[in-house]
Amino acid sequence: MKMVFFALALSNSSITWAANETQPLLQQIAEKKTKIEVDEVRQRKALTALHHLNRNIKHLVGLKSRASNDAMTLHQQLEGTNKEISEIEDSLRLQKVRLADRLKVLSQLGGSQIMGLLLNSSSSADLSRNLKILGLVAQHDLKFIKEYQQLTRRHKLEKEKLSRRALLKLRRHIF
Repeated sequence: MKMVFFALALSNSSITWAANETQPLLQQIAEKKTKIEVDEVRQRKALTALHHLNRNIKHLVGLKSRASNDAMTLHQQLEGTNKEISEIEDSLRLQKVRLADRLKVLSQLGGSQIMGLLLNSSSSADLSRNLKILGLVAQHDLKFIKEYQQLTRRHKLEKEKLSRRALLKLRRHIF
């Protein structure tokens, strides 16, 4: 019986010893488990932040691409408008030359010669023909003047359009 008590006492002491030895191990395992959980939470937060950054970068790249496309389109439109303005300016120069020539002719004829042409008509048919000729000349002069006015208005509008587009392009590149 003593032997049983001795064996029991020995096994009891070895259980106590084993419990004393496993306690720090269990505590270390719990600490490591807690540390792993904290690290996993940090890792998830970091991955979430990276995901948000990636999404924001994609958005910014899209905005930059659209802005670049808009700038190229605007640049092409500006070139087209510049070409139109150049063509209008050439037409204006031609119209100015025509009007200047016409004014020279009118100043050389003077009002007295026109009146003389009308008064020197030998018959009513001559007077009617001369009036028709003068009317056609006046209509032709009026047509030149109106064309010149239209071209100057169009030139002004195209220049304003060009200025607005250039300002828009400048604003887009600045902001």
